[in-house]
Amino acid sequence: MKKALIEPMVHPDKIINYWKKEKFIVAGFVIFGLAFNSAMVLSPIWQGKLIDALVTGETLNAVLK
Repeated sequence: MKKALIEPMVHPDKIINYWKKEKFIVAGFVIFGLAFNSAMVLSPIWQGKLIDALVTGETLNAVLK
């Protein structure tokens, strides 16, 4: 098994160098962070629509519109 090479950081005192080195991980954090935040905003809205649909006797298709 081949050992992984660890390259030294050019300027370890600058945080932007870590972001540039780990682009895939940073992109994952950004995408999942935006998805989580939008779900946190939209979930109470959908929950309110679902409660209104249950109280008024509407179908669930009305909630999704």
